[in-house]
Amino acid sequence: MRAFLTRAMGFLLALGLPVLGQSLVVPKEVQAGRPVVLEGRDLPEGRFPLVLEGPEGQETLEVEAQGGRFQLELHPKAPGEYRLRLSLPAGALEARFTALAPATPELTRE
Repeated sequence: MRAFLTRAMGFLLALGLPVLGQSLVVPKEVQAGRPVVLEGRDLPEGRFPLVLEGPEGQETLEVEAQGGRFQLELHPKAPGEYRLRLSLPAGALEARFTALAPATPELTRE
């Protein structure tokens, strides 16, 4: 069984398909103006470009996977939809999150 799995993963890599388990982890919703941590898991070792697209435009960053992982703190300034795309040798990984507008405090009468 182990030999089969090893061959299957090699076949997927040869086709340029991402290997199962590689992932980008980010919360679905965050508060605009507050930091959010993006985590990459089960990745190949090395440095890879990460494109962040959001309401303020596009920015290209570089992440370094060590031990198959990385963590990156992002600071979404504007409310809206954000898209992340990590380019790996076996293909790209994508993730999305929404930055919500800061809650306005409700004024009460005294």
